[in-house]
Amino acid sequence: MSIRRLNHSNRAVSTVLGMVLMVGIITMSMAVLAAALLSGGLYDHQPRAEFVYQEKASGEVLIGVESVQSLAAGDTRIQVKGGSGCGSWGGSGSLEKGAVTAVGDGSCSLAAGDVIQIVGDSVLLDSYKLRGVSPTYERCSEKFEGRLADGEIEVTGNLKCDIVGEDGGRTDVDVIIDDSGHLDGTVKLNEGGSLNIDGGELTGQLETENVPSIDGGSEINGDMTVAEGGSGDTLQLKSDTRVEGKIHSAGETVNLKDGSEVIGDVTVVPAPGEDPGDGIDLKGNSLIDGDANATEYDVVVGPDATVTDEITENQ
Repeated sequence: MSIRRLNHSNRAVSTVLGMVLMVGIITMSMAVLAAALLSGGLYDHQPRAEFVYQEKASGEVLIGVESVQSLAAGDTRIQVKGGSGCGSWGGSGSLEKGAVTAVGDGSCSLAAGDVIQIVGDSVLLDSYKLRGVSPTYERCSEKFEGRLADGEIEVTGNLKCDIVGEDGGRTDVDVIIDDSGHLDGTVKLNEGGSLNIDGGELTGQLETENVPSIDGGSEINGDMTVAEGGSGDTLQLKSDTRVEGKIHSAGETVNLKDGSEVIGDVTVVPAPGEDPGDGIDLKGNSLIDGDANATEYDVVVGPDATVTDEITENQ
């Protein structure tokens, strides 16, 4: 049998044509793969969503869907961190933008400080820490039917009302809370008003232009704001004073004496014509359980004092 040798030029497919075919096959393969990826055909999207929250004085919390992707309503549940379930959107279809549900009105018990978690397909989508909403009380001036002695309110027992102006803004009342007094309500004072807490307790928001006088052993359960424009140079929290809330001071030094505590951030910001000196000054065994923000000023922390989170100064 004779064997015939082929000439190198006698090929079934030329080199050029082979390269063209190879490029074409690769291009088609990549196109198919890209189409599959874009359409989600090769894997499932992780659910994603953004939510907004609105707390109501009744204790109910409204939760709305701001954006959502690949999330079924029936697979989405609401729970309290460390606790039990707290509701859901329900239904069998996809969760859509604009959907709203309410929790806390019989579905579960909620309180300030609780953390609401939203879980979908076993993935933690979002969490929200409840701040709590202060109830709206009648104004103290209405409660006393105008019988305020020289614009002064002295709290010697339990009093539940708001010390605010007719429009809900600041007023020029002088407020004294003695060591047996407990005022439950919002206090908003302008430059003509003053606050002296002599070992008593305030539960509610405090907003004042003048620096308040806070004696040792006093308690404030709420945020405190010292606005610019009033009198006083230093906000002093005397020994064993406790503030459960944030402190925001415009141009006034915040001074924590031995044993005083702030459970929240303390912030001092510049104000026209004000020189806050050290900004924030912690003496003895005092504590800020949060951030100490003095922006353009100093934060002085004594050897036995503590700031648990970030310190910002001299920026």
